[in-house]
Amino acid sequence: MTQTEELLTSTQAGLRLGKSGRTVVRMIQAGKLRAVGQLPGPNGAFLIRRSDVEALAAGRESA
Repeated sequence: MTQTEELLTSTQAGLRLGKSGRTVVRMIQAGKLRAVGQLPGPNGAFLIRRSDVEALAAGRESA
C-alpha cells in the first residue's frame, strides 16, 4: 500500500456500496473484500482501500 492511497472505514465503504457498515464487515469476514487494517479499540472500524471499494462497486453496477 502506498502512503498516498486513500483508506475508507467500513461505514464509508458501506455508503459507497449502498450497504450498511455491518454488511461490509461481513463481506470482509467472508473474504469478499480485503481490509488493510483496523482502527484501535475494541470496536475499531476496518480500513479498506478506496480502490478496492470502487472496483467492487463497479463490478456490482455492471452486473
